[in-house]
Amino acid sequence: MGPQSLEKSEHTPTWFSDILGARLGWEYFAARSLQSLLSKLVCDQRWQDLAEWSRMQREAVESTTMRSVGYDQTNQVLEVEFQSGAIYQYLDVRPAIHKELVDAESKGRYFNREIRDIYTSVRVDQRERGATAH
Repeated sequence: MGPQSLEKSEHTPTWFSDILGARLGWEYFAARSLQSLLSKLVCDQRWQDLAEWSRMQREAVESTTMRSVGYDQTNQVLEVEFQSGAIYQYLDVRPAIHKELVDAESKGRYFNREIRDIYTSVRVDQRERGATAH
């Protein structure tokens, strides 16, 4: 077994072969280096972490644009569910911005002026609980 291939053998730990073999298929192992495999797993974990953020609690708001707003103060992530059902997370948002949004007379106007196109956004797909960066 050379450094560029990873084949199933009696030396492969059962948990490793079962989890990764089922997830990616053994053809993948034969064609890719161990470094490529590890990079994919690290990337998958980052997206899983983003999906985990999507479970934050949101509170309903009175707005023609938004249904609910949530905020994770530890990670400074603002989550907005729009009337369309789309959910976006906005990264590195200061707590004051969240408070001002919730307190705003017109949440849609405040959002458009102070948040949209200013903060990095991630759309959270509810069906897969995954995320795509924007």
